[in-house]
Amino acid sequence: MRALQTFCQSLMMLRRKGLVPATTLLELCFRLFRCPDKLLRKTLYNYIVNDIKQVNSKHKNARLNSVQSPIDMLRACITDLNNTSCAAILATP
Repeated sequence: MRALQTFCQSLMMLRRKGLVPATTLLELCFRLFRCPDKLLRKTLYNYIVNDIKQVNSKHKNARLNSVQSPIDMLRACITDLNNTSCAAILATP
């Protein structure tokens, strides 16, 4: 699991440098949120929230805020059979 976390952190760094699109990385983060590693899920959650805040702090990103992307990704996670990821998504403030 340590390798997966390092891989995710590398992708997050590439996102900060503008080399990876936000929607692509967010979709991957939502998929990886199903992983049983608690530390990885916490890192992913913090990244998702902070990235969306940062993108919207300068100007509103209509594509990122559209109903199709984050809400559909959340819906897919919640309807997934993985109870851990569903509980974590619903329990976070």
